[in-house]
Amino acid sequence: AGLAFFLTLSDAALLQLSLLTSDLYTALFSIIYQGILPRTLFWVAIALVISGIVVYEIGPSPIVEIASATNDKNEEYYK
Repeated sequence: AGLAFFLTLSDAALLQLSLLTSDLYTALFSIIYQGILPRTLFWVAIALVISGIVVYEIGPSPIVEIASATNDKNEEYYK
């Protein structure tokens, strides 16, 4: 139910990017409770995932663009 609600507000690409950030919570658990530090490349990968989410959210939603283009074509057809 939670994923279905999320997909009504956003789209699948953002969902996939958000799921990739779950590794950050695993890393925090490892650092805090087990004292194990991930390698530097892990932090580079997390930074890329987070920057991907930011860049994706900055742009307009492709769903809105497709819907408006479809509505414009329907309006021209019914005139």
